Amino acid sequence: MNNILLIGSDTPHRRFIINRLLDAGHNITSCLFLSSIVKPRFNVDSPWAAEEKNELRDLYRKETRDDLDRVSAVHYPASLTMDEPLVSATIADADFVIVSGADRISGDVLSAIENKSLNVHMGIAEEYRGLDSNLWAWYHCDYGNIGVSLHKLETSLDTGDLFQVERIKITDHTKVWELRYLESALATELVGKTLNDMATQKVTLGTQKSMGRYYSFMPFEIKKCLPLTPNSSVL
Repeated sequence: MNNILLIGSDTPHRRFIINRLLDAGHNITSCLFLSSIVKPRFNVDSPWAAEEKNELRDLYRKETRDDLDRVSAVHYPASLTMDEPLVSATIADADFVIVSGADRISGDVLSAIENKSLNVHMGIAEEYRGLDSNLWAWYHCDYGNIGVSLHKLETSLDTGDLFQVERIKITDHTKVWELRYLESALATELVGKTLNDMATQKVTLGTQKSMGRYYSFMPFEIKKCLPLTPNSSVL
């Protein structure tokens, strides 16, 4: 595909995904990063924020760069609507759209991209929908249902047919703040595989067999009760 657009938010792990896909030869030519996203009214900070920031920075930089200099057009629209000329033109020019970390896609934007897009869900959608899915699985000690799902976009959240789904192998030594790196690395692998399958017309979609419970942001008060590793006490 000549022109791949990513719609989402500008974060270190999103830049990691973009640059790893570029390293693999996929043409991420434009990004629409929302300048304002939905934020909860309660504290969602992480007790492990410092460890996560430092470790992730080192892990990401060992594998790829962290700038967006290779992306031709990076825009920060205030809202995602086809009434915004920049948004509508960028979407129209895209051969394919990767949605990762965006607010809910609906209305005219959904209509414009639903047949040429996939959503990157950091979680097992058939078990955990919504936000912080892998953290919620960790909270429930459901370590066998931590992973990444790529699915088609539709009106309801995280229920679309699956392009790819794979679980992350969590060991007794996996730290809770490693989840962001592990899911980012897996998401990159699965998106790359899906794009390659599309190029050779080998894409097979699977219907979700169950509708996972919907979760919202995980509050700080719950995060501070999470175990550091699967077999450890709380933080």
